Amino acid sequence: STRKESSAASDVYKRQRQDRYYKTLYNSSTALFPRIHREYDDSPLDRQGKTFRPGKEYQSLMDHFSENRYGLNGRNEVLRLTVGTDGTLVSEASAHNANTLYKTTTVDEDGAVEEVFTNSNGLKILSRQWLSSSEHADTYYIYDDMERLRWVVSPEGSARLTAGSIWEPDSGNARKYCYRYLSVSYTHLTLPTTPYV
Repeated sequence: STRKESSAASDVYKRQRQDRYYKTLYNSSTALFPRIHREYDDSPLDRQGKTFRPGKEYQSLMDHFSENRYGLNGRNEVLRLTVGTDGTLVSEASAHNANTLYKTTTVDEDGAVEEVFTNSNGLKILSRQWLSSSEHADTYYIYDDMERLRWVVSPEGSARLTAGSIWEPDSGNARKYCYRYLSVSYTHLTLPTTPYV
């Protein structure tokens, strides 16, 4: 416990030195908040709740922050996309079942909202940027059976995806709106293909 106490005292000393440095540098008598300040939720998972950027503009009143909220996906909220044996993108007839994906909602300092859906292995499945209360832009990430990234479907492409869609790697939609990664044999080598206009 003595080691922990000395470490905590050392951290306080370092923060005080840093504060003095910035006050001298900017000729300021008030606190400048040179560090990121994070608050964590009360769960045993110790997840980030609020994040305050450095600077007194963000931290002096403690009312300008980005916030994370945690939950699970709802029914018919996320398309179920898979990769066929020949590399085709397949949109299954049914969406992901409710409560099968983790959902992290981030609201930044300006009120912009992003939802990120991940599976139980931590792979990002969908990133959803809310443009308004009724309009959003989706970016889907699709992996093969070995969890290698094979497709990234841009928001423009996601708007064209429907349940039951099948896109060949060389189809018009794939060429215009998707990043495709061709895995070579069973190695980790992938050959990327970028969309073109």
